[in-house]
Amino acid sequence: MVRYEDITVVIPTLNEQKTIGKLITRLLVLYNGANILVVDDGSTDDTQKIVLRFAKAGKHVRLLDRHRSGKPPGLTYSMIDGLMHSSTKYTMFIDGDLQHPPEIIKSIVESLRSGDTIAIAVRGRNYNPILYRRIISMMSIAFGNAILYISGKASSSDIMSGYFGIETEYAVKTVKENRHRFIGDGYKFLFDILKCTSRSSARISEVQYRFKERMYGSSKASMRQGIALLQSYFS
Repeated sequence: MVRYEDITVVIPTLNEQKTIGKLITRLLVLYNGANILVVDDGSTDDTQKIVLRFAKAGKHVRLLDRHRSGKPPGLTYSMIDGLMHSSTKYTMFIDGDLQHPPEIIKSIVESLRSGDTIAIAVRGRNYNPILYRRIISMMSIAFGNAILYISGKASSSDIMSGYFGIETEYAVKTVKENRHRFIGDGYKFLFDILKCTSRSSARISEVQYRFKERMYGSSKASMRQGIALLQSYFS
């Protein structure tokens, strides 16, 4: 049986009580020995209670409550905190709403173990059924890639993906050396990493998957996050 003690799966959450238990259960079944770190950004539902039940059962599950520690909210802030609390060779980032199929982690880990620095799960071309959102996403990716290309940085066909794995040591070093370039209350941590990564300094691979429609809750995208993305483009 393949063991996964060398990975920490970071799951940023905000009111994911309907999905977080299902996701953790699937991760525990699929990835024997993996560390699971849920980074919660102030959920007002039972998300934290569900995670703590797994943690108390000794299932390699931990909860990091950012809200209680008084830290500012934001998805990128949460992902950075998760990264800094990872003690394994590799760190995975996955959403807590089940739109990211956890089965893909196996291929991502294989890529990392084979020597890749960053392994990105990329969504299929027609992943978003809502036309205007698909157009906005395509434009965001095209514009972001143009910025990366002009500045000689690493790139991907899905630079806006929130589902990827990375060498922990490399990621920590990148964040610490470029902290001012990371938009904490934004939601595109991968893009912030890529804009600090030269083409020659990292090996990047991709694993394609089918992005699932949301079954529970609603998208947390907002005008504020759109502004944060613009800040990220030019930071």
